[in-house]
Amino acid sequence: MMMFLPPEVIREIHEERVKKALENLKAIELEEKLLEKAKEEEKVSSRRRRRKEKETVEV
Repeated sequence: MMMFLPPEVIREIHEERVKKALENLKAIELEEKLLEKAKEEEKVSSRRRRRKEKETVEV
């Protein structure tokens, strides 16, 4: 069974899908940025930890 949908309805459905896709893409990009930032902070904290360990060993 085929249904006829007016072009306006099809356009509206398409616009909603595109909008949702863009929102998902933005959310994914934000999540990736937050993960990168967390990785950088972990690198910095591990560097500090190693420096402190070296300082305590040298003393």
